[in-house]
Amino acid sequence: MTRQELENRLVMAGFPSGRLKRGVSLFDAQAELSVLAAQLRTQYPESERNMSVSVVSARNNLSGLDPEAWAVVGAAMAAVALLLLIACANVASLLLPAPRHGVRKLPSVWRSALGDGGCCVSC
Repeated sequence: MTRQELENRLVMAGFPSGRLKRGVSLFDAQAELSVLAAQLRTQYPESERNMSVSVVSARNNLSGLDPEAWAVVGAAMAAVALLLLIACANVASLLLPAPRHGVRKLPSVWRSALGDGGCCVSC
């Protein structure tokens, strides 16, 4: 951003964030920031007319989702994890077949993939 843009009070430069000191509640921080916002509205009535200040906990507002939505996201993540576990088990069962009668044979899927024509002379 240029210096003019930074000095222009009508340009939104971002969303500030910070940490509270130990012992300071969200209510106390909101009260203090409301006083500062009122001072800015008095000093810059044109640019601060529609601005507001709110203090929210990042713990509860990590991505803007409410707790009910987080439950759905968690359930979807669990379903994807289960699906990946099943897929890994299937791939492992294809790559590591159990030996039959002491002789390891490739599954028919792998034999055909490796060029087995289907007719076997010495089977």
